Amino acid sequence: MTHRDGDATVSRMDRIHRTDAELRRLLEDEIKRAGSATAWAKANCFSAPFVCDVLAGREAVSPRLAAALGFRRARLWEAVPQ
Repeated sequence: MTHRDGDATVSRMDRIHRTDAELRRLLEDEIKRAGSATAWAKANCFSAPFVCDVLAGREAVSPRLAAALGFRRARLWEAVPQ
């Protein structure tokens, strides 16, 4: 799967970590490929209203939806600027 990252098209594995907003953009790309949110939802065993709510930011990206996009939630440690 490839997606837009700024002006470049890169594969999903070029960057391992994604924000919820980036996963929503990936979801948009997958929906375009499927033809509609309803078609993507049905093919991936989600309700269409839930998928639309995730796209609109009314629902969080669930672990199951992230998995359908090829991702999983991970805990990260981040350096604190001093």
